[in-house]
Amino acid sequence: MNDQRGSSVVDLVIVLTILGILASIAIPTVVDASAGAATRGARDSFVTAHGLARASAIRRSRPAELHIDAASARFWVEVDTSAFGTSKMDTVGVITDLSDHTVTITSDADLLCFDARGIALIEGSCAAGATIVFQRRGESHSVQVTSLGKVLR
Repeated sequence: MNDQRGSSVVDLVIVLTILGILASIAIPTVVDASAGAATRGARDSFVTAHGLARASAIRRSRPAELHIDAASARFWVEVDTSAFGTSKMDTVGVITDLSDHTVTITSDADLLCFDARGIALIEGSCAAGATIVFQRRGESHSVQVTSLGKVLR
């Protein structure tokens, strides 16, 4: 009676080959999902900053600015926080830096402004709307800001 236990080298090679094939299928899918999540997260952070800019303008009854620094993959909100409206601009909220997540930004505007009513303000260097695209590893998501200041995803 031949009582063999364990596995042979051939069995081990077959199992490792199957695992290798499964990994080669799964890894690109995980990488793509990661890129999609990063760009969606960046887009959502921008929409949040846009809402903060409008809300800050309304709350303080003063113009607010949403700065877009595409070259550095950053954006932030500034509003006049002085007691008497002396145009001393301060950053409210956080400066969102997407370079940590290797997300790039392209935008046709550097500055979006909102008046005390939260409506887009078009004067000086303030843009009349914008299209902002967030990209990472071929995955992209965009946001369009209309000339009235409304966000379209």
